[in-house]
Amino acid sequence: MKSIIQIVDFYAEKYSAEKINGEYMWKLCSKFLHIIQDTGGLPRVLQYMLTLCFEELNTEGEFFRKISEQDFGNISRLTANKLQSLYGIYNTIRASNKIAWELLYHCVMEKLVAPGDCLDPNNKTDTIENLETETHVILKESKKPGHYYIEMPFLFVVLYNDILRIVPIKQDWEIFVAFYEAFINNMLFEREEKSEVTLEELYRGAHGKNETLNKIVELKKLHVCQSMQQFPCSNITSLHDNKPIKWEEGNDLVVNGKGAPFGDSFVARKILHDPENFNALMITQDKWDYNGKSLTKLEVIKESIKNLKSLVKKSESIINYHDPCCITIIVTTRKYNFDYGQLPEDVLVIDKTNFEKYFGRIFSSRAAFFLDKDINPNFSELAKIKNIVPDIGEVTAGKIAEKRPYYNLNDFLDKHQGIKRQKLDEANIKLDFFPFDL
Repeated sequence: MKSIIQIVDFYAEKYSAEKINGEYMWKLCSKFLHIIQDTGGLPRVLQYMLTLCFEELNTEGEFFRKISEQDFGNISRLTANKLQSLYGIYNTIRASNKIAWELLYHCVMEKLVAPGDCLDPNNKTDTIENLETETHVILKESKKPGHYYIEMPFLFVVLYNDILRIVPIKQDWEIFVAFYEAFINNMLFEREEKSEVTLEELYRGAHGKNETLNKIVELKKLHVCQSMQQFPCSNITSLHDNKPIKWEEGNDLVVNGKGAPFGDSFVARKILHDPENFNALMITQDKWDYNGKSLTKLEVIKESIKNLKSLVKKSESIINYHDPCCITIIVTTRKYNFDYGQLPEDVLVIDKTNFEKYFGRIFSSRAAFFLDKDINPNFSELAKIKNIVPDIGEVTAGKIAEKRPYYNLNDFLDKHQGIKRQKLDEANIKLDFFPFDL
């Protein structure tokens, strides 16, 4: 990333881009940082994107002057289209569908490979080593000698997804999370040919009690559908075709109707190797980073109780299980302020400490600016700064925004001497200073 920033700085100097406190202001545009990071640093891909930004979509120097008005989603998509037109990536994927699936499987599931491995047993020429040389595959060293992780720049994942239709990358996070859960489920079911897995395998890295993580569930191929109605109710229909959703059969992962008090999505699963051999509803609740507030134990318990109450308070029979069982999976980018050993048995949590382990490096990068650290004073909104940094009010938060950028913690504390290092340490606040600390 450091070399990418240096290249953009070259253009910033060429076009006399505006500075703030001695630094080019473009570095404070998180959306632009996101899309240049999506190139993976591959020189030709970055060149295409920057040519679009500085020459094709804008007149000379206009990009930096109007950076806040740029359509970065369009720039990203046009760059991907350029790659497709030049290299015929769609045709390559269609011609080698097995290898394409295997590349994504190994990449997303973070499976190790050796240079001599063949991803398609019927094609012995396309080894991992050859694919790295001839395509856009990047090998990243692992702790195991001679073995590597496969990485692909996100723009190539977008192109693969255009053909393979794995997850709706540009959709709302709630829909993305549902599709991703189905993707992991279907990879385990189809690629690894598993008929049953533990919840620990299904929700990789989740926090929870061992009794919950060790539960074994039956696997079925899942389809994702969006409900027109707010579950729980007797009958729910698909937003796509208005047909009834037979969620009880366990073949559908249902994205709930907007504004439902129940979870954001759910799927019925059969618990195996249990004396009662019962069914359970796996209910996913997405709780994003609301102004830096911590996730509390009370919130977690309330979510679990709310879901169960939503089922049992209905007069009609919504769920025909002998002993209604709900397991709530909370997916959050917030930090927590309690010991996860205190979680109820019917709750799993995927938070910022294990977000990357569940979603993998590719997809977790969609939230890169607030996953790794509690706060980045170069980007954070005033409300978030006030909630996280101890003992500051609106005036100090405003001054923090005014005195950007910050290169490191010492620079930050020098500019705001009323904020003490000890207070940050006591509150376990770890500040991030991307991209100025590279």
